[in-house]
Amino acid sequence: MSTRILFLEAKKENKEGTLNYPAIAQAKLPSDIKEPVMMLVPSTEGLPYESMIIDQSLERIPAGGYLLINLSPMEVRGLVGSSQVVVSGGSATAIIPSAGDGDLLDVHF
Repeated sequence: MSTRILFLEAKKENKEGTLNYPAIAQAKLPSDIKEPVMMLVPSTEGLPYESMIIDQSLERIPAGGYLLINLSPMEVRGLVGSSQVVVSGGSATAIIPSAGDGDLLDVHF
């Protein structure tokens, strides 16, 4: 599996009128991601934004499912309906609700 490096750049004009395109975010895009979405979060160091690439394809998030994205550095645990959910820091996981369409679910984190 190969990985590509993506850079998101801003368009800025300096005092002399010259356009510059400084990088504001960087992300690794693995070749197995079919429908990528880049999420940006303000950064406190390095580039202005930290980024995360997620796959929004139906293979990753089945119809009727949800994607729980944990932007914190710590593991998150919770319940969605009767399903226990554990998401490592800086990652995402698909959740398939345990109830039928239109049913309300208790969610606890």
